[in-house]
Formats: sequence, C-alpha cells, structure tokens
Amino acid sequence: TALWVNCKISTGENCIGVLYSFDPEFGHVLLLEKDSKNVWFPRLVFKDHLLDLQVCSVQEPCELNLESNDIAVTLGQKKDSKPEEKNLVLEKSKVLKFLEAHQLPVVEQGDNLSVMDGCVTIEPPYEPINCKSSNTIALSKIQVLLRKHYS
Repeated sequence: TALWVNCKISTGENCIGVLYSFDPEFGHVLLLEKDSKNVWFPRLVFKDHLLDLQVCSVQEPCELNLESNDIAVTLGQKKDSKPEEKNLVLEKSKVLKFLEAHQLPVVEQGDNLSVMDGCVTIEPPYEPINCKSSNTIALSKIQVLLRKHYS
C-alpha cells in the first residue's frame, strides 16, 4: 500500500507525496512527489525543517507502482530505463552540438562522448549523472553545462 502524507516544512510549504522512507535515527523523511508533468521525483525533508507530518490517505499498490520507470529514485534522475535507440542518437547529437557550441572539443567513442581530450566521458542517456571522470573540476564543469542544456 502507498501511504500519502502531508509534510509542513519550516519555509511554510506543504509537501504532499508518498512516504518512501523514514529515518528513525535522525527523523528525516523521504517523499515521492509528482511534478507538473506527472513525473515522480524524491524530496528529502530533514528533521530540522519538518514542522508537521499528517497521513492523507492509504491507497492500494495499483495506484502507485514503485517499480515503474517513471519514478525518480536518485535525486533528480529517472530510474534506469532503456530509451529507444532513436532517441539516444538524437540526444547524443543534441548534447554534442551543445558542448561544441560552448567551445569544448568532443569526440564520439561508440555510444559515449569524450570531452576535453578524454578527460570526461558522457555515457547514454547523456545526462549530468552519466558523466565520468577522475578530474573533479572538469567533471563539475561538464555537469553544470549539461544541467543548463536540460533546464
């Protein structure tokens, strides 16, 4: 069953979502909320900011499938899914053009994009979390640019 709750937080905002997890040691709450596009995303409410927690309703599992691919299970990212190959090719092309427009050298290496002479690798589906590098400064720079691309 899905437990819908309303969290009142210190900013005066009410967060309504499905209770995904509660940390009994620290009192933090992890909710799954829906955005304006009806996509699930997580919200972590720290104990220090939690003013009130009320149960709104209990729904059967069929109302909320926690295993579906549209639920974000890591902050701001969709759960691993297998997008159609056509969409990946299009997305790869868009990201490549975006990075080149920002004067960054990009080389295609199979499904991956290699940026800054191999310093950063971007794997499908070409989102900030899919960037890999041992150089944290370069990694951060590319991730910030990709966030701008996706915003």
